[in-house]
Parts: sequence; C-alpha cells; structure tokens
Amino acid sequence: MKDIQMRLGHARIATTMDTYTHLTERSDDHINHLLIEYLKDTNSEPPNREQ
Repeated sequence: MKDIQMRLGHARIATTMDTYTHLTERSDDHINHLLIEYLKDTNSEPPNREQ
C-alpha cells in the first residue's frame, strides 16, 4: 500500500487504503483459493509406483 500511495501522490495512506483496499481483498480471496486447490492436490495419495 505504501508503494501505491507514493506512486499516486496521496498525502495520507488512509486515502490509498480507503480507495484500493477492495483490490487487495479480492487478491487475498484468489490466493486463498489457489492455495486450497494446491493443498488438495498435494494431499492426495501418491500413485502406486510398484506396478
């Protein structure tokens, strides 16, 4: 957020956060979904390689 504040020239971080927090919330939801899907895949049983 601090980087965004500086790039946009906002004097107060609160202005940036009030305006752009929804973007990070959506990003967090997406990352959580990806992590859950990844963990589902890695927690499945490994294939039987002795065949």
